[in-house]
Amino acid sequence: MKKKWILLLLVVIVTALLFISRSWNASSYTTILTIDDIALRVAVADTDAERTQGLSNTKPLASDEGMLFVFDAPGVQTFWMKDMNYSLDIIWIGEDKIVKKITENATPDSYPDTLFSSDVPVKYVLEVRSGFSKENNIQVGDIISF
Repeated sequence: MKKKWILLLLVVIVTALLFISRSWNASSYTTILTIDDIALRVAVADTDAERTQGLSNTKPLASDEGMLFVFDAPGVQTFWMKDMNYSLDIIWIGEDKIVKKITENATPDSYPDTLFSSDVPVKYVLEVRSGFSKENNIQVGDIISF
């Protein structure tokens, strides 16, 4: 009986450590994305539930992290900063390049008054920590590789 309790306790501890070690709680998988020669580890949000959750209620991103929102078809996309704990840059991507001026420093206090829109059809939206775009000279027309 004592062995079962110890085993159960170990399972609970390992599960808790795995949960705590995640830097965000979004997507089911991550991938590498590059903008010109800059590599990012991105969580992929490709379901309605993952896109709605986004980075809400998560820890701030590291300098090489982001979240890539993937849509079934190009369209005008709108984002908000609901339940965000930090500011973001929002990068609007067509099939393989940035197609609209980057939304820099979208702040949590902009919700609920401000919505951020692509205004043009996009297939992907990339969220990165605020300041990333300026620090890395990311611009409209830059090529994105997955």
